[in-house]
Amino acid sequence: MLAGLREILVVVQAKVDDFERMVAQTARKHPVARCLRTIPGIGPYLGLALAVEIGDINRFPGPTQLRGYSGLVLAVYQSGDKDARGPLTKAGNKWLRYAAVLAAQRIGQMTEPDPHAKTLALIALARHRTRRLYKLLRRVSTQPAELVA
Repeated sequence: MLAGLREILVVVQAKVDDFERMVAQTARKHPVARCLRTIPGIGPYLGLALAVEIGDINRFPGPTQLRGYSGLVLAVYQSGDKDARGPLTKAGNKWLRYAAVLAAQRIGQMTEPDPHAKTLALIALARHRTRRLYKLLRRVSTQPAELVA
């Protein structure tokens, strides 16, 4: 029985290795993913995920719209002259939001003992990085194709 399980494990591991090679090769060939990998904390998987989920950066007029698309914006409650902010809206592309938060987590381990403060700092960092992603991708999208590739 263990021998049969071992054979299955070998086959599954071979498929995982093939998939990892395919992702790494695709990330190397994708010009936007390659560009995103220059940002600290973004490797081939996150770079490719962010590139695919963002798509054409020119559809966003500014970084605020990209943050809104990712759901990394605070809910706003307004009534008359009162203005209150709530938790993240979580509207928009959940995979982009997930990838942005993962990229923020990879910057380094936070040593803040308060988990709530850590979460707030992580979200703020993810929002900041989406602005940086936007600026980088806009700069790349305005270059001629032969310079990007």
